[in-house]
Amino acid sequence: MMKCLNHPSAFPIADVGLHNALKVQLQLERKPTIEEINEFAANWEGWQAYATFYLWRSLYE
Repeated sequence: MMKCLNHPSAFPIADVGLHNALKVQLQLERKPTIEEINEFAANWEGWQAYATFYLWRSLYE
């Protein structure tokens, strides 16, 4: 949905890359749970796909 349909609210919450990126960016000792990710993403409403792309991209730095 994110890439093909250009849906900015698409959010692959179970994606391992997303979990790893949040762990790195937030300097956590473990990967965040689904509930924690929902809390982090509460302010991303309507922009979840963009946030996910930036988080994925941060893994390549």
